[in-house]
Amino acid sequence: MPVPVGYEVEQQIRLTLHRYCETIDTADFEGFAALFERGRWFMVSEPGSQPVRDWLDERIVLYDGHSYTRHEISNLSVRPTDSPDEAVFNCYVTIWQDLPGQPPNLLAHAQFDGSFERSGDTWWWSTHGMTVQYAGDLSGHIKGGLG
Repeated sequence: MPVPVGYEVEQQIRLTLHRYCETIDTADFEGFAALFERGRWFMVSEPGSQPVRDWLDERIVLYDGHSYTRHEISNLSVRPTDSPDEAVFNCYVTIWQDLPGQPPNLLAHAQFDGSFERSGDTWWWSTHGMTVQYAGDLSGHIKGGLG
């Protein structure tokens, strides 16, 4: 029987998701990659932070060091599993880009899902997936798009 997920666990996972948004939006690629030190991000096939960092350096479009994106998380649900050291989540993400001199552009709307594992007092990202429901013109954000 699943062990209930407490408020503190849900809050730590929520803060990690907010850190995801903050680091990608501020082009803090080192900080973003560190989120996946013990897990796998959906855009790369290998686990760990270095493959994530390499992908970001190669594929994210920057404008004088800025991405001008805004990733917004909503409708977060954190659920227990049979293990007290694992939790699964899903939420929506909406991605905007505000390039100087242009109106805000909706890049994508998607659902994130994945899992976190606890080690000591820290919850680490284990798996991360994304199901795209809408994708606009991503050429100003990701070289080559999502594919």
